[in-house]
Amino acid sequence: MKRERALAAGALALLLLGSAVPAAAVPTVDALLDRHARAQGLSREEADPRCEHSVARLDAFGLQGRLETWSQAPLFVRSRLELGPLTLQTWFDGESGWIADRNGAHRPAEGPELEALQQEALVATGAYVLQHPPVPLRRWTVEEDGDSSTIELRIQPLLGEAQTLILDAETFLLRGTRFDAGQGEQVARILDFLEADGRQVVRRAELSLGPQMTVLSELVEHEWIDARPADFYRPGTVLMPQDLRFERRDRPVELALEGDGLHLLVHGRITPGDAADPREGLFLVDTGAGANVIDRTLAEEMGLRPEGRIPAQGVGGSADAGFVHLRRVDLGGLHLLDQSWVSVDLSDVAAWFDRPLLGVLGYDLLERVILDVDYPEGVLRIWPHDAWHAPEDASEIALRMDANVPSVRARIEGIDGWLHVDTGSNGGLDLSNRFVHEHALLDGRATQDSGGLLGVGGRSETRSGVVEHLELGGFILENVPTGFHEAEDGLFAVAKISGIVGAQVLSRWRCVFDYRGRRAWFIAPAAGPEGSGEEGP
Repeated sequence: MKRERALAAGALALLLLGSAVPAAAVPTVDALLDRHARAQGLSREEADPRCEHSVARLDAFGLQGRLETWSQAPLFVRSRLELGPLTLQTWFDGESGWIADRNGAHRPAEGPELEALQQEALVATGAYVLQHPPVPLRRWTVEEDGDSSTIELRIQPLLGEAQTLILDAETFLLRGTRFDAGQGEQVARILDFLEADGRQVVRRAELSLGPQMTVLSELVEHEWIDARPADFYRPGTVLMPQDLRFERRDRPVELALEGDGLHLLVHGRITPGDAADPREGLFLVDTGAGANVIDRTLAEEMGLRPEGRIPAQGVGGSADAGFVHLRRVDLGGLHLLDQSWVSVDLSDVAAWFDRPLLGVLGYDLLERVILDVDYPEGVLRIWPHDAWHAPEDASEIALRMDANVPSVRARIEGIDGWLHVDTGSNGGLDLSNRFVHEHALLDGRATQDSGGLLGVGGRSETRSGVVEHLELGGFILENVPTGFHEAEDGLFAVAKISGIVGAQVLSRWRCVFDYRGRRAWFIAPAAGPEGSGEEGP
């Protein structure tokens, strides 16, 4: 009954929103979908029950590879991407999605990532043309500017983001798509088709995510096969990769925090290969890092040659990055083994410290462990999952993962938003350009030029001020030092994120992060800091 009511709601939304532009400008929505479906070889009455299996050759970021995809009604998609040294996988079973990172760890997709998988499945299976699609959709048309050679058809799940489909105004074939993927607008342009069993199948396409990321694909294999069971579109038993080893699994590895106590600097050692000499020095443990990162200059000194050229997004914009293989990284009694790391220029980050920085420990470590940051005691503990038990006085907070970075729901002076939790920042609260301007947060507020925030990609220009109230995981904080960012590129220009919360706020507590369980715990010290302005949950 729930599914029937949902489909009825989708049909009602279609009737209400189907006349968003004058009938003289473009065909009605139903007429447009009928013509488009016939042109593509799709049915509006029922989806093809078979599984469509394809393999495409890829060229991206200076690397070559392949993308293998399985798509099937009602809304199933599975993919495996192999690009140079990288292997990435995704699954979507119609409701839930999963992502496997380049080192083999699986995690559920959520937030913008889940929306992107759903949008991919709607197009890949042809479900967007159905009169009763598996998810209720709003659909309306927009006339294209210019020579009107194309028509834009916008589809939007009742809960989720819209995707724009670009149709040829003469042939009604699909020419491309646009979708806000959370980290920027994702644009696909179809270059040509081939016909396969009455269907128009994309032969060549170009996918771009921002001006610096372009992927070219060319179909090399295509076939229709028998439908796969639903479990084929799920990862099954999720086993963590064997790239991490604790010497003792009944207790945490305990590391002293060095430096100012706000940046999480710990001592460690890198061994790049079996015959190479190790290097010892400092690592920055950073929940704001979507990967483990080695400094590019250090990697070159150690004889490591990066593969590929990709943009790494930071607070100041993007920086060129590549991938290197590290044989071993030691952190006391914890060892990372045979991992792919990102190689990028860390000079802007290292400028904060008085000793050389070997690298940054981010998602590729933190997805596999429990991170326990005891700011009051100046100690960082890394726990095996089965050895950690939350104390009774801990306040549990739900996490959402956005591009391998944890986010928490917050209220900033009564406005709802999502904040990246960033232990790599020694600031308090930093708000994004879009969030600041959307809510006019600078109007009437006393601020001053603070010179900006320095990180990967350069500097983000900032004005500093104070936010009167910040609600975070049941805690209410008052008079929080805040940066109001003006950057139109990089992290602080991402539409889906309101900003970041850094160590000046997090250091009020002992903070424990469980990426795999999508939760964190904030544990207040026995006596809170005087004048902290915090209230309990």
